[in-house]
Amino acid sequence: MIPTLPTDLSDIQKDPRKLRRATKLVTGVARHDPRAAGLVHYLGEFITLKCAPDMLALGLFPNAKEISESFGAYEAVRRCCQYLDLKDPSITMIAVGDGYTPRTAATFAFRSAWQCHSIDPNLRGGDLRWSQVKRLTLHKAKAKDVTPIKAETAVIV
Repeated sequence: MIPTLPTDLSDIQKDPRKLRRATKLVTGVARHDPRAAGLVHYLGEFITLKCAPDMLALGLFPNAKEISESFGAYEAVRRCCQYLDLKDPSITMIAVGDGYTPRTAATFAFRSAWQCHSIDPNLRGGDLRWSQVKRLTLHKAKAKDVTPIKAETAVIV
């Protein structure tokens, strides 16, 4: 089964050529291996995003596997927590164990209005690099050592 790409999200480009290109990528792979269509679904979605050039410029994703992991987390929250508005800036997202690069927290920061926190003792890249991402806060520490994050509504990923 070939997954359909979202078309109704505010962060998706309205340029029909980009959506056609992404759909062609997903369906082309599906013709060769139907099981692989799900693997490139997020890659197809990624290339339709308004923020994709900014994410690439930051070196956020070195390969498709990393896109799939962060976009999979985003999709899970989008589907399971439909009552949460992605445009609500009062919501706080906390990515625990985000890794060397704050990929998941940055994905939420780019694709929502939420306040995003990346927590990992191994975070790299420097504050200057990641300070370009609005609403992204880094905590280079273990989760148990982070000062409590105050939030009305928190989503832990």
